[in-house]
Amino acid sequence: MRQPVLDRLIGDRPPLAPELVEELATHEPTLGTLKEACDASYERLIAARADDHYGTEAKARENLIALLGAAEYNTEHTDIGGRRLNAVEIDACQLSVVSPDDQDPFWDNLLKPMLSLAESIPYAIARWLDRHGA
Repeated sequence: MRQPVLDRLIGDRPPLAPELVEELATHEPTLGTLKEACDASYERLIAARADDHYGTEAKARENLIALLGAAEYNTEHTDIGGRRLNAVEIDACQLSVVSPDDQDPFWDNLLKPMLSLAESIPYAIARWLDRHGA
């Protein structure tokens, strides 16, 4: 149901309602949501860029996906409530909730690359708008 902002612009659909943006911004995403955003949406942002001549954005995406894979692996191999989670439960979990207290948090290595991605999205949208006139 979620549609990236760039997709909404390309498809000439109205912006997200401020209430929905606020709701999305105040909740930690699930691991599945993070994987989805970094797989398809991130790939489209890179494809829309003509200035990634050295492949740094593509490498950053690969690194982020690998870090998400590590978080998924750690979650899969951690007993939560006396049992291991299945794939559907892992995708539905929040890393801050499933990270054991006696270990480094599963989200720890994800903060910097996720912040970098989040900071780059407005610029990618602005570049797209500049090129395509909106």
